[in-house]
Amino acid sequence: LLRSHSTLRPWFRVKVLTARAVALDAMGKRMEAEQAYADALMLGAKGSFVRVYIDGASKRVQLLRRARRRADVREHAERIFQSVPEIAVDETDSALTSRQVQVLREVGRGISNAEIGKRLAISLPTVKSHLQNIFARLNVKSRTEAVIEGQRLGVIEN
Repeated sequence: LLRSHSTLRPWFRVKVLTARAVALDAMGKRMEAEQAYADALMLGAKGSFVRVYIDGASKRVQLLRRARRRADVREHAERIFQSVPEIAVDETDSALTSRQVQVLREVGRGISNAEIGKRLAISLPTVKSHLQNIFARLNVKSRTEAVIEGQRLGVIEN
């Protein structure tokens, strides 16, 4: 659609790219989704578009959060976050339970899963389950990324 309609208004092109990013993300094509969303951010960086990046799908907000980690679009993504206070404050997609925060804090201290289980009086499979849920809610793939994101959100201290 975008290739054949290069004369489309920039706002509409951004809307189409963000919709494509949401669809790709839903299909599990995370890298392609993030690239489509980054393309939309680059296209709209010259304009003053804000709502087009977040309206209509919570996945758009998740993609915007992930875009803040990309050097090529970080500045524009941060500008959008700063201009829409409800998304900067509303971290519902990444809200953690109190137990998950406890687990994440222990991970931040460099504690092993087995030791976390002992300290919190929970089984090793439960620790692993909490970690999987933490990764999903924070949209990360590793313990290190989870700690960094937890620090960014103010859930755990630096």
